[in-house]
Amino acid sequence: MARLAEAEAAAERERERLRASEGEREQLAAQLREAATREERAGDEIARLMADTGTFLAEREQLAEARAREDEARARHADLEMRVEGLRAEREAEVVAVSARLESIAAERDRLSAALAEVQAERDCLAAEATRHVAGEARPPQSGLAPADIVVVDDEPAWAAAAAGGRQVRVIPPGDPALQSLGGTPPACVVVNLAARGALAALATLREAGSSARIWGCLATPGAGRALPLGPVEPVVRPVEPGAVLATLRRHAAGGARILTVGADADALISLRLALVREGMSVSMAWDGARAVQLFGTERPEIVVIDLALPGRAGYALVAELAACDPPPVAALIPGDDDAATAFAATLAGQAHAERTLPLADLVARLPGRE
Repeated sequence: MARLAEAEAAAERERERLRASEGEREQLAAQLREAATREERAGDEIARLMADTGTFLAEREQLAEARAREDEARARHADLEMRVEGLRAEREAEVVAVSARLESIAAERDRLSAALAEVQAERDCLAAEATRHVAGEARPPQSGLAPADIVVVDDEPAWAAAAAGGRQVRVIPPGDPALQSLGGTPPACVVVNLAARGALAALATLREAGSSARIWGCLATPGAGRALPLGPVEPVVRPVEPGAVLATLRRHAAGGARILTVGADADALISLRLALVREGMSVSMAWDGARAVQLFGTERPEIVVIDLALPGRAGYALVAELAACDPPPVAALIPGDDDAATAFAATLAGQAHAERTLPLADLVARLPGRE
């Protein structure tokens, strides 16, 4: 019995050992299954990594090709920039050469224009002298204006009563044919009311007729009995010819004179400046009225060339501003498209200008005698 019990106990222990082995086997089987799953997953991951590696290699190859194309494009761009820079340098050199040539041509043109104007003036002077000589031989001298007479170009008859100091004042309306005769018998001086209708044209007519008299400007409204005194005035014909303007300004200034040009026509005024500078004159330029007024005080110009075509009728206001200068500079006036009489009348309506006006008799008394 003891051995039977012992055998049964041994059998039970064997069964327990078998059960433990079965558990271990199942555990090993589970581990094997898990390992197989991990192996499968690893295979999938390896496959994915291999696919990604292929994609990466393909992309790296594409990137290398793109970089090669980019390097080639940069090389072409650098080559193009060098060619463009070379062309730009050639163009700038051509522009400089052409500009120098144009300036040379402009200088030669201005010189020839000035020479032609001088020849024309001399010829006109000789012709007028010959005419006066022939007329003097053909008939006895006729009575005309006395040497001290003053001619006022205006429509206002009140000037006739403004004579003083034994001088006679003769009033000639703008457009009167009598203006033509002043070229042969110049008075001591001429006063032109620039605010009179047709005054600018009359100013040009006087010079075209050969008058060598000094012409003084003023601004007066009809019936006021007063006028705003200006300095000497000269006409400038449009389009502006530098040679002709230079010949006109020689009446009043020589080399070294201070000149201010005011206007928006850059081409015309720059050409004029070149001609004046070559003559030895000091030239300042203003493109608008505000800058011109500043230069009146800082530069104190002896001659001011004013384009009356400035926007906003600024040119007409500048002419009136000249009355505040001491002494007033010579005003060379380029006509504009506005009605000058209306524009000057509007300018005179300002209180600042009204305070500078003088009675006509006082203005006449201030005029110089024959030079």
